[in-house]
Amino acid sequence: MQQLTINLIPLEINNATLQCSFYTEKFEGSYPLHRSELPCELWDNHQEEIKDKFYYTSFEIGQDAAFTTTIDLSKSTKFAKHYYTQQLLRYISPLVDAVKLNFVKDIEVWMKNTQLSKTEYTTYDKYTLKIEYSYLINSLALLIAYDGVSKVATQSINTFNIPTWISP
Repeated sequence: MQQLTINLIPLEINNATLQCSFYTEKFEGSYPLHRSELPCELWDNHQEEIKDKFYYTSFEIGQDAAFTTTIDLSKSTKFAKHYYTQQLLRYISPLVDAVKLNFVKDIEVWMKNTQLSKTEYTTYDKYTLKIEYSYLINSLALLIAYDGVSKVATQSINTFNIPTWISP
């Protein structure tokens, strides 16, 4: 019989609000949101004005915004997923060896494993951190997944004795 373990940490977001501005143009440090991911408060107050397919935010109040609103994060879970992912990314970045958003905007974390590293390569343990709406607990949650190890050569590929050829 197989025993499964779920690495799911519920997020308490009751009564959590955020004031946020949204822009029609991309800018440095902005985060893109499809119009379907905009908070319900924006739709309730500006439905007729929302025309663009994508909007951008820095999850803060700013000037010259197309829209600014106060968001109840417990009601706008699609938006809250992006907000908490950005908060987690800012928090975890200085604590790990490498971090990035993958193609579905989940956080990939690499942490050096000195016990498995050798002179020829450095070994990293890899994890995915994903904020998601969990129907198991009917709330947003942090899902932690172990993605195995990666080995990174400590020498240039030019130092390896690998035959090269050019195809005709």
